[in-house]
Amino acid sequence: MSGLQAEFDWCRKRDDAVRLGRLFADNLTPSYISHAELQGPRALDPATWSPDIGAILEEDLTSRVDQPLDAVAGEKTRLLACPRVGGDFAAVSLVSFSRSAPVAYAEIEDMVVVAGARGQGIGRAFMNWIAEQAKRRGIKRLFLESGVTNTHAHEFFEEIGFHQVSLVMMKSLP
Repeated sequence: MSGLQAEFDWCRKRDDAVRLGRLFADNLTPSYISHAELQGPRALDPATWSPDIGAILEEDLTSRVDQPLDAVAGEKTRLLACPRVGGDFAAVSLVSFSRSAPVAYAEIEDMVVVAGARGQGIGRAFMNWIAEQAKRRGIKRLFLESGVTNTHAHEFFEEIGFHQVSLVMMKSLP
């Protein structure tokens, strides 16, 4: 990781979640928008974030800090991961674990690396850490989604072992 010393953990403090929400909002581009953002309040259309994206992210991220690190049978665990480099947050990821599915899976709902930390190995190390956390929970599959124009992210995900298994399409109705 090019000399970076990263510390990975789950975010358990509301103040940190608020900071991570700002970090997340400050590092978004329209290419990040995928169907999950369009199904909820985050994006207005495939190229436009909600004007309230900061508040929306803060609410989502702060809701995860009190989640149990391991869910009871039949429940989904929704956690917030927050790596630090030199004491500062370098990225953020929202991860859900579903162990009650026929094949236990985790969904990396979101992952954003701070612009200044990109290309230094933090994303790869972060994804490896998430995969290890998933394995410890008996997870057999990792899923993620990505905006259709986010080609740099697609290349990164393929480099670390992900492959496309479906295609999501949308039709806006008048």
